Amino acid sequence: MVYSKTVVLRLNPDGTLDNSFGINGIVAIDLGPLSNVFGFALFIQDDGKILTVGDISSLPEYEFIMCRLNPDGSFDHTFGDTGIIINGIPNKIDHINSIGIQNEKIIVGGTSYDENWNGSITIYQYLMDGILDTQFGNGGIAIRDIHTQLQLAEYSGKVCLSQDGKIIYAGYVNGIQDNHFAVLRFLSDGSIDNSFGDEGISVTEIDGDAKALDVVVQSDGKIIAGGYRAFDYNADFTLVRYMPNGDLDTSFGTNGTGIVIQNLSDSVSVMEDKIKTLALQTDGKLIAAGYAYTESGIIDFAAARYFADIGAVIESPHKSQFNFSTHPNPFTHKTTLEFTLDSRSDVAIEVYDNRGIRVGTIANQSFDQGKHQLRWNSDGMPAGVYIIKMTVGDMIYTKKVVKSP
Repeated sequence: MVYSKTVVLRLNPDGTLDNSFGINGIVAIDLGPLSNVFGFALFIQDDGKILTVGDISSLPEYEFIMCRLNPDGSFDHTFGDTGIIINGIPNKIDHINSIGIQNEKIIVGGTSYDENWNGSITIYQYLMDGILDTQFGNGGIAIRDIHTQLQLAEYSGKVCLSQDGKIIYAGYVNGIQDNHFAVLRFLSDGSIDNSFGDEGISVTEIDGDAKALDVVVQSDGKIIAGGYRAFDYNADFTLVRYMPNGDLDTSFGTNGTGIVIQNLSDSVSVMEDKIKTLALQTDGKLIAAGYAYTESGIIDFAAARYFADIGAVIESPHKSQFNFSTHPNPFTHKTTLEFTLDSRSDVAIEVYDNRGIRVGTIANQSFDQGKHQLRWNSDGMPAGVYIIKMTVGDMIYTKKVVKSP
């Protein structure tokens, strides 16, 4: 019989397995051939102990499992039942995929589903010995059902913890036609934070099918949700930043929308770029990692680093004084782009509307060294604000232009 088990590995700085951990650097969380154990997240405590969380399927039950390992990889028998806790809501499928520690409490979270696949956000809080904290939520569990017209439909979403003790969940909800980014916030006692968004939830509609798959919170309380937006069968890296009250942050994204949509794929026929995880550096820059399609149509690992300031453009590995101009701006029908190249370079120039949707391509070719002029004819485009994005080698530049009525 084939079954799954969670595997935890520890590597040395040079990438080799650390043989002082587990058996030859590996610990397997294996509950036998009648149980499938899937690991989704881990957290390293200050004392070096390791917490893991994931799902366990022992038909007909589908619950979640949390384990704590000692620094050497052995199970910590002071935690739960010999280092293992299995829990779940009766008659529901728990998909718990986030874990952290705050104020000496262990917090795990994810989504629970009933038999009709209607979803609810579920947060558990434990004491450090693995006992449910009955002062949190209802007996240690906080649940938020999504409004009936906006039901979660499949596995999604992550949880992060803010410095003020609040708990933030990002995922998505179902709209009339497509899915939308959704961020919820709980208070530290497990109750809904009604000062955030609309009764604790902020929903962002983006053209196409949009899903948040991870979330981080900045030191200033602003929240960044990351995932993807799929439009015309193509998906792009998507970021949305929220103010501490749940409003979109108009200092972030394309033309103050609070939204950044980025195509990373080299493939022409398939562009499916999805952010799976986010991380904030100590300098405030944002790392987004996931996958994209290569030119040959193969899925590959993808990562991008963004500045956290206005526009959140991808950081390039080198600084440059390169600039380009547009005139006239504003314009009514046509505008001219001017740029100068120090050497022959591959140049791509694309046009995006104020929702971050690509609406045109001006050029995608190699240009010789020297000064160049190109004209964009906007006939057929509605009046409004557009972003012209120029990619020169591995550098990205943007220019805002306004088309007058």
